[in-house]
Amino acid sequence: MKILQVHNHYLQPGGEDTVVGLEAEQLRELGHEVVIERSTNPSATLPTLADLARAPWNMAQARRLARLVRSVRPEVVHVHNTWFHLSPAIFGAMRAEGAAIVATLHNYRGVCASYSLFRDGEPCTKCLVDQSARSAVVHACYRDSRAQTLAPAATITVARKRRVWHHDVDAIICLTDFAREQFITAGYPSDRLVVKPNFAADPGSRSQAPSASNRVIFVGRLTEEKGVGLLLEAWAQAQPEGLELHVIGDGPLRADVDAAAAASADGASPAPVVARGWLEPDEVRHEMLTGRALAFPSRWFEGFPLTMVESMAAGLPVAASELGAMPTILGGERHDRPLGFDPTVAGLAAALEQLRDDSLVDQAGAACLDRYRRNFTSTATGRRLVEVYQQAAEQRRLQPLP
Repeated sequence: MKILQVHNHYLQPGGEDTVVGLEAEQLRELGHEVVIERSTNPSATLPTLADLARAPWNMAQARRLARLVRSVRPEVVHVHNTWFHLSPAIFGAMRAEGAAIVATLHNYRGVCASYSLFRDGEPCTKCLVDQSARSAVVHACYRDSRAQTLAPAATITVARKRRVWHHDVDAIICLTDFAREQFITAGYPSDRLVVKPNFAADPGSRSQAPSASNRVIFVGRLTEEKGVGLLLEAWAQAQPEGLELHVIGDGPLRADVDAAAAASADGASPAPVVARGWLEPDEVRHEMLTGRALAFPSRWFEGFPLTMVESMAAGLPVAASELGAMPTILGGERHDRPLGFDPTVAGLAAALEQLRDDSLVDQAGAACLDRYRRNFTSTATGRRLVEVYQQAAEQRRLQPLP
């Protein structure tokens, strides 16, 4: 097949950018031809009001991408992100040129102005359940500005009114079963919503069992929704003797991490905190292959956290909050996840205490590796992606243009 990937990059590179590149490589290895159209938002810093005014329905970009489809003549166009430069207007314009249209919903931008279903320190599903973005404007959910929130709120509303997801997209990829349920609640067409997870590359074999290490690692952006503050508080409460917490990453809460590390530097704590800062991907991979466990205390639902799956690929046990996508990725029933916890200080502290149990840690690491091999390898997800493309192509043939 010939596939055109369309992706609008964020100013700060993230997981979606990584997935686009990985899927292109994956498809080429399977013998498909892939053309990538990458766009970038026009402002080098914050979007201007003029930028945001065009965000709900940008016909200039729709016409440009329609011309690209006429030129490339792909069988399938796979769109990863339209915010905010491209807009949902591109879907119908490209479909009108004869291509089947597939969209991956990497986050909740299509139903939530802030993308995360997270507000005031806890998950929020009001706009999703109400099938209206009005509340987002009231609460200034985008950049703490009612004026700027009008743009994503209008984008959600216009796409809903025009029934873009019903008429202009042939297959809509959700990354987890949990996400699919949320989009169905928000009014997306259940017959178009399919589940196809992302994948992580195999990092190689461990040189030692997880229990041979005393390093519990956190990897991610240091923000409230990622649960860094929750982790520091729970670590101070649990004080799992003999273990060390290594915090890898940067972000707004870096000062809190540095303060916790400084407070434990005198050696008085039986469980020190080490601030590692930002590390290169190869360095992170090494930490995963030689660490004891990953602490993943995220307080929002998450889209598809690659950090979790990369840890599972390394045979690293994952202590994750029982919230949103995390239980879906780890799989099984609640009793199958001994390191799962409610996203509270007490819940996380109890899970951290369990990380002192060598036998439990090694068993959890083996279970994570098995789950990765069955569900999140390039081979397993590549087959599923091609199935989605074939399903979308059939849908395109069966459904005439509205």
